[in-house]
Amino acid sequence: MEEDLVYYRRRSAEERAAASAAPNERVRAVHLDLAVRYDARIMVLAAEQRRAEFHLVPAA
Repeated sequence: MEEDLVYYRRRSAEERAAASAAPNERVRAVHLDLAVRYDARIMVLAAEQRRAEFHLVPAA
């Protein structure tokens, strides 16, 4: 799962960079939309990872 988070973080950053370099507003909007979608996936995966770590704590 950690590799997925690294991938999605990288892709989000790449899409934001592409948006900054976009030649027009429409292309910029598409790249920003993709970045937002990657960010949403990051949030889901991070929450799943935290839940999984929580369940790994042994009972006293």
